[in-house]
Amino acid sequence: MTIKNIGIFFLALFLILACDIAEKEPSTNMETKRLLGPISTEDEAINRDTTEKQSDSSLIQNQITDTAFSLSVGTYTLTVTDSLLCKDSMVVNITQPNTLSVVTEAKDLKCYNDNSGAIEVISITNGTAPYVYNWSGPNGYTSALEDITSLEAGVYVLSLTDSNLCAIVDDSTIVLEPDTISISSTILQPSCNTNDGSISVVATGGGGDANPPNTYTYSWTDLGAVPGVIGNAALLDNIGAGL
Repeated sequence: MTIKNIGIFFLALFLILACDIAEKEPSTNMETKRLLGPISTEDEAINRDTTEKQSDSSLIQNQITDTAFSLSVGTYTLTVTDSLLCKDSMVVNITQPNTLSVVTEAKDLKCYNDNSGAIEVISITNGTAPYVYNWSGPNGYTSALEDITSLEAGVYVLSLTDSNLCAIVDDSTIVLEPDTISISSTILQPSCNTNDGSISVVATGGGGDANPPNTYTYSWTDLGAVPGVIGNAALLDNIGAGL
């Protein structure tokens, strides 16, 4: 073998060993990274770093894909590194949406202990339709309607959920009832064998302030005479003894 050939042989051997060593030794630039497998594109393979969230001075590793899911409120940093170790980063702030809220309006009972009450949903803000309604109330009352009617007095609780599963829980509306009708009377006893007696009454309660201005009607009957109405005013006068 000539000296020239020996030189070529050792040069080739050196190059083979150098390449083998380079392939086996990890790059120092890669030691601090947690890279995904290559993602094929037309021109290059791109490795993506873990999506990172910085909150309360701590670094939380969340996602390892190019789309992050189920994120809470906070600041997130995405770092993208290509096959040549070129990199770029972006910061995304996830903020809390405004609180879902509802405005309701109650219609109180017209009479004591009846079931003329109602509740109407006036408006819903910061939510996305359609909504699911769940009402509960006195004596086991439940309803899935938006507006509810034929209600007795009491506290009605609405739990509402929108299409994004944002919810209002235990929003209370009170349906009131008026006092019972109360009657006070002033009686003037008749003279002997004459019809100069009278009864004057004053009515309170009933519909009251919760409903349109309340008026009263009166119907007097004499139980000791032929059945029939003998008066329709608060004052019944010119009467004799009797019931």
